[in-house]
Amino acid sequence: MVIYKYLFYKFYLLGKFISNGGASALGNAFGLTILFLGLNIISVSAGINLFLKKIAVSDILLYIVLSSMIVFVYYKSMYRDKFFIYNDLFSNQSKNKKLLGTLIVIAYCVLTIVLFVYLSQLQRTRLL
Repeated sequence: MVIYKYLFYKFYLLGKFISNGGASALGNAFGLTILFLGLNIISVSAGINLFLKKIAVSDILLYIVLSSMIVFVYYKSMYRDKFFIYNDLFSNQSKNKKLLGTLIVIAYCVLTIVLFVYLSQLQRTRLL
């Protein structure tokens, strides 16, 4: 759970850097968190469908999981301004920990996109 909180915190800082902060930064953090967690769920689903032929993840189940994830992200991060708890939790890190955390989040985002593209391409070639 701490990983999710840290991811949301770093996306908030990115949104704050891009915009003037406030609601737009929270919206950016919310959207980016949903995007990357959703890509992870879709990648896992595609991997299960590709490599475990007997177990197929239906589209309806995938939509239910993605919808539940949106509600989860909203409830755990934005409902009743819970983000301020994350801000207090991570704002007093040393410079080295902040840099390491930023590099880990960047690596996570790049690997998520690469895995999603790779599995999508693999799934497309197997369907042909």
